[in-house]
Amino acid sequence: MDLWARVVLWVLAIYGFWSLGAVLWERVVLSFLASEERFFLSFLLLVRNGEEYLEVWLRELTALPAQAFCTASHYEIVVVDCASGDRTPEILERLSRRIPNLKSVSLNSSQPGQGPLELGLFLCQSRLVLLLDLQDRGSPQLLANVKTLLQKRSRPFLVP
Repeated sequence: MDLWARVVLWVLAIYGFWSLGAVLWERVVLSFLASEERFFLSFLLLVRNGEEYLEVWLRELTALPAQAFCTASHYEIVVVDCASGDRTPEILERLSRRIPNLKSVSLNSSQPGQGPLELGLFLCQSRLVLLLDLQDRGSPQLLANVKTLLQKRSRPFLVP
């Protein structure tokens, strides 16, 4: 075989592999990404007797992803009320009507079965869950740490 025939054969082989890669990318990778879950991040909050601080925390938390260049469709907030004896369940009910990506559930102390963490993880739709245990009001630095974590990301991400 002469040199030109080998060059043409190599060019056709490379073009074929490139075409195969493009088809696989479109059919496999892009369809996988399109079928990913709706949220890329789930905030899971465990709360007990949080009437004093819960509304402020949720307001701050909903502002954080917007500062990290995310929209409401890129995250969800799941709140599990751990048998509060105050007005926390009423506050969560009111806030869930105003915050579209907020899900909340209240546990009674006498309720058998799943614990608050297991129930919250079951309700989360994302593979990436950020757990915030606010049963003891959380540390003052906790929200600042979450803000720093989110601001390090310049775009939404998917966790395979």
